[in-house]
Amino acid sequence: KNGLLLTIFAVSGFLYIGYELLWMRYFQLFFRDSIYLYASCIAAVILGTAAGGALIGRAADRFSPLCFLASLFALSSLLHGGAMMLLAQPHRPIVLLASQYPYLEAVFIFLALLPPFLCMGGSFPVITRALGRTPEAVGNAASRAYAVNTLGSLAGSLCTPFLLLPILGLDGT
Repeated sequence: KNGLLLTIFAVSGFLYIGYELLWMRYFQLFFRDSIYLYASCIAAVILGTAAGGALIGRAADRFSPLCFLASLFALSSLLHGGAMMLLAQPHRPIVLLASQYPYLEAVFIFLALLPPFLCMGGSFPVITRALGRTPEAVGNAASRAYAVNTLGSLAGSLCTPFLLLPILGLDGT
C-alpha cells in the first residue's frame, strides 16, 4: 500500500509541474509575455499549494487515503480542464482589459489557478498521514513523500516542455 501511495505522489509531482508549465504556456496565448503572467502563475501555485495543505490537511484523517487522493486529483483535473475551457470562450474581453490594466491579468490568472492547486496542495498531508501512522513515523513519511514528489516534479519539468507541449501544439513561440 505504501508503494502505491508513493507512486501516486510521484505522479502528482509530475502533474503539478506539468500543469504549471502548461498554464504558463497557455496564458501566453491570451496575454502578453510579461512578468505579470509568470509572477501570477507562480504566486497562485504556491499559495494554492500551501493553503490546500493547511485546509485539506485537517480532514486527512477522516477518509481513506486512496479515496481521498483520488477525489482530490479528480477534482483538480476537473478544475484545470474547466478553467481552460472557460478561458478559451470569453477570453477577448479579458485580454482587452488586461492590456490596459495589467493587475487584472494577475487577478484573472490567480482566480483560474488557485482552486485546482488548492486540491493538489491538499495531497501532501494526506500522503504524509497515510504513510506515517504514528507520530514517530511522520518525519520519515514526510521525507519519503517529499523525495518521490520532487523526482516526479523533475520528470514533469523535463517531459512537459520537450514532449507534452509539442504534442498539444503549444511549443511554438
